[in-house]
Amino acid sequence: FTKYISINMTDFAYDYNITHCIKSIVELLGQSKISSCLSSQRKKSSLDFSHKTEPLTDEKNWMENIKPVCDVQKTMLDQLFKSVNSIPLRELLCNGYFSHFYQVLMVAMKCNGFQTSLEITFTNKILENSRGYKNQDDLVSSILESSCDNSLSVVLERFIQLSNEFLYEKMWNYSKLCISEIITNKCGNFVVQAFIKHCPNRLFFSELVQKVLPNLKSVVSANYFGVICNLIIQIKAFPNEQEQILFAVFQALQIETTQKDFIIKLLYFGQSENRIGYYTSLILQQLFCLDNNNEIISAFLNTDTQFLKKVACDASGSHVILAFLKSPKVSHKSKNEFLRKIEGYLVEITSDKYGSRVIEDFFFQTNNKMREKLATFLSANEED
Repeated sequence: FTKYISINMTDFAYDYNITHCIKSIVELLGQSKISSCLSSQRKKSSLDFSHKTEPLTDEKNWMENIKPVCDVQKTMLDQLFKSVNSIPLRELLCNGYFSHFYQVLMVAMKCNGFQTSLEITFTNKILENSRGYKNQDDLVSSILESSCDNSLSVVLERFIQLSNEFLYEKMWNYSKLCISEIITNKCGNFVVQAFIKHCPNRLFFSELVQKVLPNLKSVVSANYFGVICNLIIQIKAFPNEQEQILFAVFQALQIETTQKDFIIKLLYFGQSENRIGYYTSLILQQLFCLDNNNEIISAFLNTDTQFLKKVACDASGSHVILAFLKSPKVSHKSKNEFLRKIEGYLVEITSDKYGSRVIEDFFFQTNNKMREKLATFLSANEED
């Protein structure tokens, strides 16, 4: 069946049903159902980060679940890969049906030792030789066009994730020349997010920061907050960049951390009718996870108590409170101060469908001392 598909790949590649069939074969050859790790990075939930205090990716450790395959299966995988690459691949990848299957195939190839095949395909067939480029300007134009295409940009994201350092550098060296155009595009900004999330070392990240930060105002204007969220998450891996990243972020948001109402302005940013923003709440959650975040914590504790109660009872804001209470970077003294601050509103918070989740989750996950403190606060108002 694999041989039959390989021979007729040109006819099958554009068929919705057959591409799903081929995808299933690849999953079988790879001895693992890997479609679950290919959910679009572009869904709103992809920026949720599970509301955890530790930076993470939505595909953490997924490659560890891929089992090695035998030589016969590898031969069939290679046969499928070669048959795909025998047709005009760049144009084919713009087909939404096929691009999803191709991602599965890339994952299977990567997990089973075909890094060289991936390298040849992307650096020669898709990027450099698909149009017979004669100079760098033509190649950069191709990168820009690919990054802004709805289907092909998703494949580029996947390739950036799977790349080794050499391939990452090759992609980045072309992409950075048109970063201003890519980062403000509705598809391209996800390619930039992929570069940020999968940056292999400090030198690359330092250069990436220098290219991305001047464009943050445009990113904010376009409402592409995923770029900012991923920059802040990567601060933990590259702490030397924290000061300049946060300075640029708050400058783009036109907010100063020294302002008394800093937290209020941040959570209300870009919202109408004083609603708490989903993306800015994610930003604040990640700020609580950073080292040297005393200024942020101080601003949070100095925020109006009524507003903090509103945050605790909000769908997005409740995760901000929980992130503060659970963060290992926030001292027990600061957590106690917060609990004392909202003590008079604990009954209202625990009676709210979002607020009760915060109190309950924190109660069962904190240490005994904090649990006893919280129980004391709650028991004082037990009758209410």
